Amino acid sequence: MSESKCSKLFEFLTNSSYTTIVMEACEDAHYMARKFSEMRHKTKLIPPHFVQPFVKINKNDFFEAETICEVTSSHQ
Repeated sequence: MSESKCSKLFEFLTNSSYTTIVMEACEDAHYMARKFSEMRHKTKLIPPHFVQPFVKINKNDFFEAETICEVTSSHQ
């Protein structure tokens, strides 16, 4: 994620009510999860091997987000 997109996301979440943020675990996700936690949001990181079986078509941000939602709801 570009630096300008990150700063816009952090600004948006700073002004948002507390929520749960779920991401696929990767090197950037750990950094972002710490930042979100500092903003008092609850964060969950999903290991990639749990996400991969749900990916049915070419991977892009929209389908990855949809997949993470499916994985999260099926593991609660």
